[in-house]
Amino acid sequence: MAPSYSSDGPPHPSTSNNDPGSTLGGISSSSSSVAHARSLLTLDAFKQDNFNVARLVESLMEDDVKQARADGGAFDPQPHIKTLEQALSVLLPLRKANATKTAELEKAVAAAERAYRNDVRGAKAGFETVNTQFQALDSKITNVGRGAVRIGEQLESIDRLRQRASEAHDLILYYNETALGDTSRLEMMRKDGGREGRAKVAVAARRLMSLAREVEGVDGAEQTRDTIEKYCERFEKDMLKLFDRYYRKGDPKAMAHCAKTLQDFNGGQSCIQIYVNQHDFFISKERVQESAGNFVGGAIWELLPDPDALAPRNEPGLNSLYDEIRVTVGQEAQIITAVFPNPPIVMQVFLQRVFAQVIQAYIETLVETASSSSSLAYLRILHLARSTTNTLIEDLKTHEFFRASSSSLASTNATVTGPVSATFGSQAGDRTSGHGANGTSIVVGAGAVGVAAVSMMLDQAMEELFVPYMEGNRYLDREGKSLTELYAGKLLRFTNWHRAMNKAKPSNTIFDRMVNQLTAAANQASQNIVPDRSSMHEHSDLSRLDRLMKLSGLSNLAKDKMKDGEEIHPEQMFEEGDGELDLGVAESMLKWHAEAVGRMVELSVLGDVSKNAFTLLKVLADSFGKAYVETALDTATHQLSSYDAKTEPDLGPMSVCRLADMIMHLWQRYITTALVPLAGTSVTDRAEDQYDRAAHDGR
Repeated sequence: MAPSYSSDGPPHPSTSNNDPGSTLGGISSSSSSVAHARSLLTLDAFKQDNFNVARLVESLMEDDVKQARADGGAFDPQPHIKTLEQALSVLLPLRKANATKTAELEKAVAAAERAYRNDVRGAKAGFETVNTQFQALDSKITNVGRGAVRIGEQLESIDRLRQRASEAHDLILYYNETALGDTSRLEMMRKDGGREGRAKVAVAARRLMSLAREVEGVDGAEQTRDTIEKYCERFEKDMLKLFDRYYRKGDPKAMAHCAKTLQDFNGGQSCIQIYVNQHDFFISKERVQESAGNFVGGAIWELLPDPDALAPRNEPGLNSLYDEIRVTVGQEAQIITAVFPNPPIVMQVFLQRVFAQVIQAYIETLVETASSSSSLAYLRILHLARSTTNTLIEDLKTHEFFRASSSSLASTNATVTGPVSATFGSQAGDRTSGHGANGTSIVVGAGAVGVAAVSMMLDQAMEELFVPYMEGNRYLDREGKSLTELYAGKLLRFTNWHRAMNKAKPSNTIFDRMVNQLTAAANQASQNIVPDRSSMHEHSDLSRLDRLMKLSGLSNLAKDKMKDGEEIHPEQMFEEGDGELDLGVAESMLKWHAEAVGRMVELSVLGDVSKNAFTLLKVLADSFGKAYVETALDTATHQLSSYDAKTEPDLGPMSVCRLADMIMHLWQRYITTALVPLAGTSVTDRAEDQYDRAAHDGR
């Protein structure tokens, strides 16, 4: 039987100091047996999970067993047993020594762990002690800091009380001296104290004035108040003179000192007033009048009343004025920022003056000049002025001054009162009085006005400029009047021809009333070919007659009649063929209407666009549908019905149906493309528009 082994198995081969070959020398001396043993006795073989001692022994003796069988003898296991016994005698002491060493090391590790835990507990206790001491120290420092803050607050409060007591002492001293008529102390501080002295006098004078107003029922109080008021007036005038002197010298630092002093004194409104009033931009009162003298006769004024010409996009004088305003605002922004403590307030006053005195007067002159020409010229110049002014305002809002001010100044509720249209004094006395020409003072609130207030002022100025022309239904009525005048002039010969063909047919349409009004004016003007040019009304009548003749194409006929010495009657002037429908005339009427609609969209409030578009559609329907297409169809019907039934009828009048159909298709396409989108969500306007279109299509 094979020898028994312990359950632990043989030790790691590397722990033996004997070579496997020498240890197993008794088994076989052949090199093949040694090689076989080396292949079996490896570290990997002992690491296997299914390692078995018996199987290992059998593997070691397998070659010897086979050799014995081959030799025909019996296998002798004795050499192998001896070899294993020798190996065990070496391995067992090694295992015991290994176990002893392992136990010693485990005891050392346990002792080290106990020492480490003791060290950690000691360190933790030390850290907790330090943390407790630190918290105690921090609490003490916090208490000391709080005490220091309280002491500092008390010191500040005491200092404020001391300062107030000192100021009250000085104020009472100044008041008592002023009650005796002595202002030498204030004068000495103002003259000898330099800039700091003037600043102190400004504050003292303001407080004296407040104190004098509160003191009542004391002997001499009114006299003292009068003395203080006179001194304050004298101080303000001296500071304004000083500001004016530095202004003329171009010293911004000295101007800034005066502005700051006057702001501490009374808010600085008088300083702002004198700065704005003496600006070169406002001194020349003839600016607008001189420019207005060159209005009539320019190229733009030839195009404005011509409906077939494109509406001018700019007016040279207005563009030049606005360019000058842009440059002036850019220059003033730098000066105002460097001089005044609250630049937005000054800029607001300056821009108010620009709109009230310069822009408003210029636009009024423009509109009046255009109004004397024609309604179309009036509307075109109004639209041009509004769009150009809106561009100016947007440019001003995007100026660097407003961006810099919005980031550096906090917006407050301070505003400059007074309407944009208020006039400012321009005489020498008004420039230093701090009052406007209407006697009202400009009130400037304390603090920075903020950019938002200036932007609101610009928007308000924009609205106020055009309120006289846009208020209520003024603008829309003028658009309707302009279209009616244009259509009446364009269809004058057409109407005259059909009126002659249908003398017995009564007519009382809006269009006929307009034609009668224009022709009556034409008759009155034709009776006196050379009217008195001093009368604006007669000049307007003559210009309207000229436009009527040009627009209707009667100029040549009128000249021929004048040569023959015949009397001119525009309502009776026409030629053969004037009564026929013409696609060119229809296109012109729609083009003029489209221009009016485009102008209306830009000038109307967004909520009124659909309603105003429908109003203009009614004007077009009266002239285009009734006065033009329906009149031609009625005349053709009248001609066909007047033929003798016994003779063959002339079907020539039937040709009008084809042109009427083409024109109404053009009308329908225009309504669908240009006007229906403007109806928006207005159900009423859409319904009325569809009803109106259906009515004309039915005709």
